[in-house]
Parts: sequence; C-alpha cells; structure tokens
Amino acid sequence: MERVEVAVHSVVKSRVVREGCALRLRATMELKDHKGVKRVSGERWLVREEGHYLPRLFEVVEDVVKGVVITHK
Repeated sequence: MERVEVAVHSVVKSRVVREGCALRLRATMELKDHKGVKRVSGERWLVREEGHYLPRLFEVVEDVVKGVVITHK
C-alpha cells in the first residue's frame, strides 16, 4: 500500500549489454560507479561487461555503442 508522502518519480529498467556492444553512461551528479571509480557531473564512460546493467542513481544511459570489427582487409 502506498503512503501519502511516497511518489514514483520514474521507472528505471535494466539494459542488456550484448557481445561487441557497450553502454555509454553519463553522471548527472558526483558519484561512485559500480566498480567504485569516482565520477564527476557530466563525465561519460562505457560499460563493456556483458549481461544486464541497472543504472544507479545519478547515472543516465545515453545510448548503446556497437563495436566495429577491424580486419586486415
């Protein structure tokens, strides 16, 4: 049962990082990421580990980056 002082601001869903892809994240405030690295507001970084990723508070998923395979041709 919901209480009067509780309100849903937004719903965040996990994203799937597939093979050869990465998530580009941006910090909206100063924070520590899932690996314990300090991030400052506006900083961007990639999450390359395969599997589900649930963005933390003050993290915004900007887009999914697809890898480019470079061959000798």
